[in-house]
Amino acid sequence: MLKKFLWLTILVLITACTIYISSGSLNLGEVTKTPTLVPTSSEVITATAELTAEATATTIVEDTIAPTATATATATEIASATPTLIPATATVVATATATSIPSPTPTPTATAIPMAFDVQSGTPAFLANFVHADAACNWQGVAGQVFDSTGNSLINYIVKITGKYNGNSVSSLAVTGTVSGNPYGPGSYEIVLGTTAVDSADLLSIQVFDSTGKAVSNALKFSTSSDCTKNLVLINFKAN
Repeated sequence: MLKKFLWLTILVLITACTIYISSGSLNLGEVTKTPTLVPTSSEVITATAELTAEATATTIVEDTIAPTATATATATEIASATPTLIPATATVVATATATSIPSPTPTPTATAIPMAFDVQSGTPAFLANFVHADAACNWQGVAGQVFDSTGNSLINYIVKITGKYNGNSVSSLAVTGTVSGNPYGPGSYEIVLGTTAVDSADLLSIQVFDSTGKAVSNALKFSTSSDCTKNLVLINFKAN
């Protein structure tokens, strides 16, 4: 646009100079030819108007384009400034798995197995040592009988006593019907525990077996006494 404006200025100056020179020549009476290349005043005005219009149009175009470029640049900057959304990575939180706790296995309780013989009602009984009178209180033992279901005494049944007596382990056997004179009754048995009467609580067990060694009664725990009037423990068994 600046170059066009300069050319317009030069053209106006040339035109002015030509008019001035032409006027001077007429005054001096000299005959000169009008140069055909010199533009007339109407042509100058027309050219000036065209250049002015063109310059104005160029200015309008530049003024119009400039804001657009600015707007475009602004939009680009805004687009560049827009943050890029990065999808968050989901973190899987492990959930606690319930662990089942096994229930404790109940401890089986001892159940008495039904046997052919059981302890006779009224026994154990604590008596004075009437059989070994010479030993008196220097003796302690267990004695008794084994009966069938009708009350008849039975022989050849084995009676066994195990456990602790006076701090010592005990494992003694007796056979029914072998006590001389049957002091405790027909088919009786006797087991001597020691020569000193002592107190004990359920440290000893007594059980009956048949002649083949098969258990025919459950083991029965019993106690002893240091009382000289109770140093004999009488225990009878009867068939069911």
